[in-house]
Amino acid sequence: MKNNEKFQTDVEMVPKALRDQAQTREPEEEAIGLYRKFTTTKQEPVRLAAALRGFFLPEAEDQEKEAYGIYLKSRIRPAVEALIDGDDVEKLEELESLGWLDGKNLDSFIRIARQKQKNAALVWFLHLKKEKNGFKDRDFSL
Repeated sequence: MKNNEKFQTDVEMVPKALRDQAQTREPEEEAIGLYRKFTTTKQEPVRLAAALRGFFLPEAEDQEKEAYGIYLKSRIRPAVEALIDGDDVEKLEELESLGWLDGKNLDSFIRIARQKQKNAALVWFLHLKKEKNGFKDRDFSL
C-alpha cells in the first residue's frame, strides 16, 4: 500500500474511532483526552482528527481551542478535506466565519467535493465562491 493510500485510510478510520470513544465518555473527559492525544501523538492523521474534533467541542478550554486553531489553520487543506468527507457543512461555515477559507483554495475545495460526490459541501462551496468573487472565468448570460 502506498504511503498516500495508507494516510487516506488512517484519515478515514481515526475520526470514526474518536466518535466511538466519545460515546462512552463524559464531554469534559473527552476534551481532556483529545487534547492529550493531540499534543502527544506523532501521527498526522490522529493529530488532525483530534484537532478537528476538539476545536468544535464546546467543552474544550480556550487555550486548547487556540492550539487546535493554530494547527488547523496551518493544515487547512487536509482539515477541509476531512470535513468534506464527513459532510460537516456547519463546521465549514464556522471556519469560513473565522476567515480561514480564502479564495485561492475555493476551486480546489470545489473539485474535491465534486470528486468525492459530496453534494452538500459542493453546493455550499459554489455559493461561497459566488459570494466572494463570483465566476469571472464563466459567462452565464442567455
